[in-house]
Amino acid sequence: MKETTKIKVAERCFDWCKSKFGSPISGNSKKVYPNLILDGDRRRKKLYGQYSPTEIKVFLNVCKTKKEIVSTIIHEYTHFLQMPKSIKPYHKIQDKFEYFDNPFEKEAILAETKFTKKCLKQIKNKK
Repeated sequence: MKETTKIKVAERCFDWCKSKFGSPISGNSKKVYPNLILDGDRRRKKLYGQYSPTEIKVFLNVCKTKKEIVSTIIHEYTHFLQMPKSIKPYHKIQDKFEYFDNPFEKEAILAETKFTKKCLKQIKNKK
């Protein structure tokens, strides 16, 4: 898939997430969102995305399909909804659980499963 197509899919998905899920943060009576960072870092081999309170990063060289891009953004956006201002809650329990047993990851994976097809369908129909 062309890089320009990946970028368009990512931007549409991010807009869809903002519209569908909103933001738990308000500042000056307006919603606050993290930045979407589309990264082509070739050193990344397995990491699809990453969340911090200021950004959702998607590694486009790892995400090969529209579905992978969309599910990654939904996954990371779920982390934003869980921990909008700090990832300290994640780090506090990180050593107690394997990745797939971590409650934060379980919820994010569930959101991917539940919403990826819906998002793909809606952004496909958007011109």
